[in-house]
Amino acid sequence: MLSATLLDNLSLVAQDIKGNYEPFGGIKLLVFGDYLQLPPISNLWHESTKWAFNSYVWKDLDMKTIELRGDNRHNEKTDFASMLRRLRDGSSIADDFEYLKSLAREVKYTDFIKPVRLNAKKNKVSRYNSYRLSQLDADSVILDSLDTGDAFMLRYCPIKEKIEVKVGSQVMLMRNINERLVNGSVGTLVRFDTNPS
Repeated sequence: MLSATLLDNLSLVAQDIKGNYEPFGGIKLLVFGDYLQLPPISNLWHESTKWAFNSYVWKDLDMKTIELRGDNRHNEKTDFASMLRRLRDGSSIADDFEYLKSLAREVKYTDFIKPVRLNAKKNKVSRYNSYRLSQLDADSVILDSLDTGDAFMLRYCPIKEKIEVKVGSQVMLMRNINERLVNGSVGTLVRFDTNPS
């Protein structure tokens, strides 16, 4: 979701490029989104990030609003679609949670890679990773990170200075290395090379 600041800045850039001081330099826009979804991502320096509709340019846009009401994905499953709508707008009932709990089951994975578990908070990610690591029957190895770049920015880097891994650890890349090894690639540590060349 775009923040108010980003939307205002995009409008200013478009005005400058077009030499036109109407909102977005007179460029026609198609804006869509669901404000019941995740809020805009705040950055390092601004704690409170405002929604796009709180921007200055939003008030100046002569928008025509169209609300999509149909649910084509779940139109045969009306009970399921109703439950999803209640979950979305925060009006869930006890039966919704009971139904969702009834779907829980042990999943057997047939391949080497297990699904990635997403968490919104770094401390939860760290706890879960520690738990998964404790389940592996192998010796731990502590690896030091190799950091390059500006010291100020490194303070906000999501990578720890030291990381504990074991053979069997599932790992995910957090940046692109080459065309094959890209951000989000998942693999399993099969061995350590103590003499990398």
